[in-house]
Amino acid sequence: MLDVLERNDWRVESMGRAGDGFERCSLSRLVLVEDTMRVEVARLDWALDGMEALESGRGMVDLSVTVDDARITAQTADPWVDYMLQQQNRRNRIDAALELQWDLDAGALRVRQANVSFPGENSLNLSSAVEGLGPEVLQGRSDALLGLSVRSLALSVENTGFLDGLILGALIGRFSTVAGAPETVVSATQAEAKEIVEAWPEDVVDAASKGALSDLIDAALELQWDLDAGALRVRQANGSLPVEYSLNLSSAVEGLGPEVLQGRADALLGLSVRSLALSVENTGFLDGLILGALIGRFSTVAGAPETVVSATQAEAKEIVEAWPEDVVDAASKAALSDLIDAAPVPWGQASLALDAEEPMPLSRFLSPIVLRDPLSPEAIAAAFDGVEVRFRFEPADDGG
Repeated sequence: MLDVLERNDWRVESMGRAGDGFERCSLSRLVLVEDTMRVEVARLDWALDGMEALESGRGMVDLSVTVDDARITAQTADPWVDYMLQQQNRRNRIDAALELQWDLDAGALRVRQANVSFPGENSLNLSSAVEGLGPEVLQGRSDALLGLSVRSLALSVENTGFLDGLILGALIGRFSTVAGAPETVVSATQAEAKEIVEAWPEDVVDAASKGALSDLIDAALELQWDLDAGALRVRQANGSLPVEYSLNLSSAVEGLGPEVLQGRADALLGLSVRSLALSVENTGFLDGLILGALIGRFSTVAGAPETVVSATQAEAKEIVEAWPEDVVDAASKAALSDLIDAAPVPWGQASLALDAEEPMPLSRFLSPIVLRDPLSPEAIAAAFDGVEVRFRFEPADDGG
């Protein structure tokens, strides 16, 4: 099997082997790469019974394949981008199972199950029985496929994601004969598709099935296009992105007079913060790209991305640990440490609260001690003197 992949320009980057052989194969920690794609598989099991039937063209063949925790990631020419894409992909696992039986004497192929579980509660489940598939197909004879007959087929697709919507939109835009703005094209294509379905004979496709197909066409894709703003928004009906991101902020600021309306930058120097509450919930990925890029840009450590991130995490935790506890208490420092450990893709909910005994002037942050080394214990003490700082972080399961 690996020989076939390698002949098609895939390279085995790493692999742990639990078994070997064409008829019985178990691979763990398999990583396959090619120029634009990387596939990681935690475990792959392959079992083939009936090798002699394949060789003789007579008898029974049973095949089962299971794939546990596969991740597919795009490859780029930038090692930092590749690293961040892999980090994000920890939660995007794919599991699959295939079981089939082929009776070469009867020419009958039965697919007991072909199930794929995708990220974001998306799945595909197929079972089928095919007749007329004899041993001639093993000789590479394409005419052998002309005699195939489908006895039964059951296909179930569950979708709560968005990738298929993007693909469907692109296909409609590419192949539709209707001209105009995207929402016009989609609407006309939907109407045309529903007319086609409605014309199908009911002795083949009953009314309930046609009604369900019409509902699917209606739900396939919804577009909103604000021409004045130049904004295109795509949303899929009855779908939700497997991403939760929210930011909530409340604050009380003093010293903000009408001078700021005149564009006077010096008017901002008199601002004072009385209180601030910030809460961020993230189970997405955009912050990971930003954080990874920042680490790669500003870290003083050299080496591979993994090395740079690990060293930067250790350095950041040392900095936090040195902060004075009368300003940042032990619980806040521990939560910051947990957030640093979760980098570069920190899934979870973080909250920061500042409460000042007296209004905290923003000019504090422009003092020489803060500007010289803003993260030093002395700078933190000077900037947040008389301010209660509370930070909390609750990690979320990243699926990795």
